[in-house]
Amino acid sequence: MMKMSAIEAPAPQHAFDVADPLCRGANAAPPPLLPPAICSGIGFIRALLATLWLLAFLPAQAGDTPSSRFLGWIPVQCVPSGDKLVIDMHRFFNPLPGDEIVLPSTSTAEFNAEKFELSIAIPSDARGLVEIPIRVVNGGEVKCEAVLTVAVQAPGVRPGPELPVVFAESQTPGGLAFRILASKDSKISQVSTVVELPEGSSRILSAPRDGDLLKIPTADIPDGSWIRVVAADDRGRVSRAIRAQVRPKEGFQWQDGIIYYAFTDRFVDGDKANDHPVSDPAVLPQANYIGGDFEGIQQKIEEGYFQKLGVNVLWLAPLNRNPDGAWKECLPPYRSYTGYHGYWPVSETEVEPRFGGEQGLKNLVGAARKSGIKIIADLVLRHVHVDNPLWKEHPDWFGSLTLPDGRKNLRLWDEQQFTTWFEEFLPGFDFNNPEPVAFLISNAGNWVEKFGLDGYRLDAVKHIRYSFWPKFRTAMRDLQQKDRMAPMYFVGETFMDRKGIMSFVGPNMLDGQFDFPLYDTIMEVFAKNQKGFAELEDSLSASETIYGKETPMSPLIGNHDKSRFMAYADGDLPDPKNDDEEEVGWANPPRVDNPASYEKLKLALSFLLSIDGVPMVYYGDEIGLTGAGDPDNRKLMPPESGLDAAQKSVREHFSKMTALRNAHPALRYGNRRLLVADSNRYAFVRRHFDDKVLAVWNCGIKAAEFNLQAGPELPDGNYEDVLSGKSLTVKSGTAKFTLPAMRSAFFVSEK
Repeated sequence: MMKMSAIEAPAPQHAFDVADPLCRGANAAPPPLLPPAICSGIGFIRALLATLWLLAFLPAQAGDTPSSRFLGWIPVQCVPSGDKLVIDMHRFFNPLPGDEIVLPSTSTAEFNAEKFELSIAIPSDARGLVEIPIRVVNGGEVKCEAVLTVAVQAPGVRPGPELPVVFAESQTPGGLAFRILASKDSKISQVSTVVELPEGSSRILSAPRDGDLLKIPTADIPDGSWIRVVAADDRGRVSRAIRAQVRPKEGFQWQDGIIYYAFTDRFVDGDKANDHPVSDPAVLPQANYIGGDFEGIQQKIEEGYFQKLGVNVLWLAPLNRNPDGAWKECLPPYRSYTGYHGYWPVSETEVEPRFGGEQGLKNLVGAARKSGIKIIADLVLRHVHVDNPLWKEHPDWFGSLTLPDGRKNLRLWDEQQFTTWFEEFLPGFDFNNPEPVAFLISNAGNWVEKFGLDGYRLDAVKHIRYSFWPKFRTAMRDLQQKDRMAPMYFVGETFMDRKGIMSFVGPNMLDGQFDFPLYDTIMEVFAKNQKGFAELEDSLSASETIYGKETPMSPLIGNHDKSRFMAYADGDLPDPKNDDEEEVGWANPPRVDNPASYEKLKLALSFLLSIDGVPMVYYGDEIGLTGAGDPDNRKLMPPESGLDAAQKSVREHFSKMTALRNAHPALRYGNRRLLVADSNRYAFVRRHFDDKVLAVWNCGIKAAEFNLQAGPELPDGNYEDVLSGKSLTVKSGTAKFTLPAMRSAFFVSEK
């Protein structure tokens, strides 16, 4: 049983100088987050933390299972003053029997063992930073530790140029240096420095500041660890967190990934022999199998298509065999569909034969491996098709279609979030029943091992109970210890607000999810021209704040459930005569009439590839394929001979942007400081050690003038726009230039 307690320990000598966790000594901000009385006993806490650091490296006791216990990195939690922070610790902690969560006796934080929640009340006059060590003790021994860092902004503070700035400035084999700057009207009063160790634990570090420079010796810190720094000024404004890795290992990390959803049936038909559309007059061609398969994707790999695009992760549609017939949806106009999309599994072991079957999948994965491409597969856990033997053999594994009041529990997405069925022919699992839960987790592991998958895109996460995901992640964590160069990546689909999305995300649940709230703003700004860059900056800042630097979320500009970007950009959507976008696709399918609309897509792609996360592009978006709602947004990928000059120009732009992202770690790991965000102009600067990028947009119909304070991230010197080749000279930290209408620019150091 988890409980709160306090332990005492002597203070051993160690290479690390552990910082005061609750009061920051000379860096303490007035007023502190916690009352002064809580700051007593700091010597005890310092001694305790130093001892815990040493204990963390001691070997586990006999009978312990280190792969089962887990306490992972907790991103900085941003909380308004006067609010209460509540964290579901299932997202971060997987215990062993006898484990206890221990918090400092001087802390106002509380752990509720029954709810498995950690909470801390934030005083109404609070501002700045506080750090609370979280320890796991078993049999009187400390097993692992993490740090909860809380950032409380002063009332009315919004993300903007006046916030403190932190960026990674330099690195040597023995140390890292971070630059910490306050705006002109303030000074830095607090700095939080945390080391995040490769196995998931984290510790508070104390590092001296030399003026604006924070120097961190790293000789005793394990390779691959991350140093996270966040600062607050004396006006209660908190910087964005920044992270840098200690002697990173060579090779792929998921922050380096760019995902391409090759929607299998609609991508490329590589083998005509497996084309078997369903013969049913009720099924129109758009809702039938068209012929795309694994062989078609493999051909594109082998001809270098994805390498030229700069894509290094392929997301495949669900692999399971689907039904052979057609099925009618439950809502008017009751159209019939086939399982071409893969989301109606009738077998948990067979690969869809129309896609190429088991051998075709193995051939595809093998070709991807040779080309350095990762493969993640769509995984359907929520339901099966009624033709699946599980439905007949284990009816007790599934929930009821009928509610107590007699209604059918169909598509009640919010009212019956965890029990609703999607269709009458798609029985939903009962995730309160341990038997189907164990089966589904084991089955997911079997697919990974058999085909060498690198992760999963998880379907309908919102409709699977929270209790499932820590069990799933623990099993996958144990599995991925087996000869893997990089951990697996688990990214989910959840249509909720950011906090709802994050309720399923954490190192003990999902790695990330698709950022649909940001997607909505991207569409409003770039495709529909209904909002300006100020709203985009607010939306991006909200994502950065709520998700945290540690969370590899996946930004996107389209997917198989959304109408295509170009349908909005070219004015076909919204349709004033029909607000049902699926029906628009059937009755009046969009087509691109104005080639200038492709420039909007280029601007959106530039944004997508210049922000944090693991960006995802939906097949066809690299050429500006248009389409309304499902299935019009799932047309067959046109052949090369069918592309016009404007479509090829979009693809060329996309390839330039992926090359830029792949070549510049600042766009994947660096800080991001806003320079301007108004109706038509947008600019920010990013830096990661010696790599610097100035990113700029002009969405207006006329050329725009920019006069930006790009230093200190951009030192004085000459820079080149990788898209146009034009030069820029930064003098006294200032960058002055003109950007043509409907263009973006990315200035990097001239070679």
